[in-house]
Amino acid sequence: MYDYIQGKLIETGADYAVIENGGIGYRLSVSTNAAFVLQETKAEAKLYAHVKIRDDAPILYGFISKAERELYLALTTVSGVGPKAAMALLSYHADKSIVQAIRDGDAKLLCTAPGIGLKTAQRIIVDLKGKFADTDDFDDLPLGISREADEEKSICVDALISLGYGRTVAISLVEQTYNKEETTQKNILNALASADRL
Repeated sequence: MYDYIQGKLIETGADYAVIENGGIGYRLSVSTNAAFVLQETKAEAKLYAHVKIRDDAPILYGFISKAERELYLALTTVSGVGPKAAMALLSYHADKSIVQAIRDGDAKLLCTAPGIGLKTAQRIIVDLKGKFADTDDFDDLPLGISREADEEKSICVDALISLGYGRTVAISLVEQTYNKEETTQKNILNALASADRL
């Protein structure tokens, strides 16, 4: 129905974005990582789209790239992985981290996303390992914070989330204040101090 929607970015939340095009505001469900990227967008935005009909009502999903959409669609082909679980994975890990985990058979990493149990993670690996064996579509897509890429930042983000901050806000605070020369505890305190100034 839609390939992409491009227009003025009106609003973003932890899991949605509103884009105005032709006088119509399109509300799209997005991953937290995508929402974080969109927050850096001041005016024009473009999201690749996928429409899911549920209970006779269409739900519009939005993706930063065609590769992110391809990964989402692949994940939802796995038995037991619906849109909610697929978006949870995309929200909790960078696209290329998910693909690398599938290639490496790293079920443990996939299980760190909410709603993904060990059996589901193993099923994802079995079903999709061949699909992503040779693709390099995700090599240049470092969305959000990857646990493999920066464990210390991820610890700080998790600490803020445990204190009640949303993931998008937590990522933003850590990215703004993180200093690799500081201890993890100090970086968490710096992020909290920044939040207090908002």
